[in-house]
Amino acid sequence: MGTCIFRTMGYGTSARDAFNVLCKESIAEYGHQQGYSGCIHDTLLVADKTSGYKSAKDKEKYLTELEMKVDKRDTYYIELKAPKSNTNKIKSVVELKPQKGARKWETVYEVYGGYESDIPIAKEKTQGAAVKKARAHTEKTQTTTYIEIVKRITNGSPSVGTIRYKTSKSESKGKYLFIVAAPE
Repeated sequence: MGTCIFRTMGYGTSARDAFNVLCKESIAEYGHQQGYSGCIHDTLLVADKTSGYKSAKDKEKYLTELEMKVDKRDTYYIELKAPKSNTNKIKSVVELKPQKGARKWETVYEVYGGYESDIPIAKEKTQGAAVKKARAHTEKTQTTTYIEIVKRITNGSPSVGTIRYKTSKSESKGKYLFIVAAPE
């Protein structure tokens, strides 16, 4: 198998963040291909080469030499522009949604199949009905089933509020150059 060596630019709050964004985009566009896609998502972020780049007199020559040195499945990065973090004392905005009148609640038994499931298989008003559904699911799939007791609001909205991130005017993402040696 060969190696595809290339340069790419990424933006993020850190080199790791920018690398992760590029990897997600790469997987979405090219897929997995068993680790030999020739893309950045088949590599590891291994070295910061910023100081060498900044001290190099001939930047292009330095980058070409890096391309010759980078090992297969590795990615080097150079920070071209440092990120600026949020300097606000308060970095979020709270928007409350007040409810009028009394809230009414009901008890519900939710049935879940397996540890990974976050969507209930069934919702029952009685524990006995929930056990019946859970047993049927376990016997059908031969997997462990769980039952949780949950209080649900019956009138009004369950939403209490929203908290949003408040950006700073001076806040910005960093700019990173990546030297990639992806297997293909």
